[in-house]
Amino acid sequence: MPCAAGLLGRSLLETHAQLQAERASFTEIPVIDIGGLQSSMLVDRLAVAEKVRDACIRAGFFYVSNHGVDQEVIDGLFAASRRFFALPLEEKSKVAVKEDQGFKGYENKKEAFNFGYEPSLDPDTPGDVPWILTPDLQAPNVWPDVLGDEWKKDVFAYYGQVLQLGRRLLKAFALVLDLPETYFDADFVRPGAIMTLLRYPASELDPNNPGIGAHRDYECTFSRSYAASYQACETYDNDIKGFTILLQEDTNGLQVQTPEGNWIEAPPKPGTFVVNIANFLERWTNDVLKSTTHRVYNLSRKERYSCPIFFGPNYNTKVGVISTCVSAERPARYGEVVAGEHVAAQLYKSVINTKSKIHDDSSTSELMT
Repeated sequence: MPCAAGLLGRSLLETHAQLQAERASFTEIPVIDIGGLQSSMLVDRLAVAEKVRDACIRAGFFYVSNHGVDQEVIDGLFAASRRFFALPLEEKSKVAVKEDQGFKGYENKKEAFNFGYEPSLDPDTPGDVPWILTPDLQAPNVWPDVLGDEWKKDVFAYYGQVLQLGRRLLKAFALVLDLPETYFDADFVRPGAIMTLLRYPASELDPNNPGIGAHRDYECTFSRSYAASYQACETYDNDIKGFTILLQEDTNGLQVQTPEGNWIEAPPKPGTFVVNIANFLERWTNDVLKSTTHRVYNLSRKERYSCPIFFGPNYNTKVGVISTCVSAERPARYGEVVAGEHVAAQLYKSVINTKSKIHDDSSTSELMT
């Protein structure tokens, strides 16, 4: 059952209506200290949720600080990423992405390495809890054996801690939506959490040709990096996840579009992650929380390393509009979908569209040769 809307002073719909009436926008991405989410005091957790609500409605993006992920683990992840991308192409190609294997592995055009959730990587959920997979997404992860167990240890440590961060953020999102803090817990026991290591090479791109074109995040990194591989500006559908948690190293590139059409820098900030709304939160919230168009321009003449985790629900979760996001003036805009089936359908649709674009646009392809 929904909790009392008064916990945050006003209901989500009231807050949304007021900010819409004020034509609320943003000139920078807010930084939110989320340490209060681990407080035993409800007032501290509500204070964080109130800031998250405002940021989600205004921008769809926010940084989080005091997030609980160890810096040593973050450093280990970036070191592991560099070791992987430094491998000879022959070695990386041994774990290349294959469409019939869940789109996991290495992509060599815009360099990326993708993998998904495994129970052994989860520090919270007991091993005997069932893991239900969608047939098209059940292929196992592939790993670069040449790098050995130490490499996987560094990557797995990071993935596990960010899973825990994602679950803390879910409690804040529940409060944002006027729901009990535990509302989403059962839907993220075996989450569809895809992680991608990304490397953008040092380049001198034409400002009209971004590293990743304007898009509103997709669930699977396959579509992000595959479509970005030819650097022309492309527009994509929404991320097929609840939200994205992005780690950036020290090279700028990420830009977010305001309602007025301006582009705002979202540069790396020490000790933070970038969080943004994606497709399932749009559906759950009846478009009250919206995915915001963003892109990556790497004009720094430096390599850019980043690592998004696309944090989505269990693949057997039924995603429909939540009651606190519906009113007589705002009827439900979406029907119910099963998360894994929706992810698989959108993923294959994205791949088909991307291949068609690559085949039809010879001038774009020449950019990458």
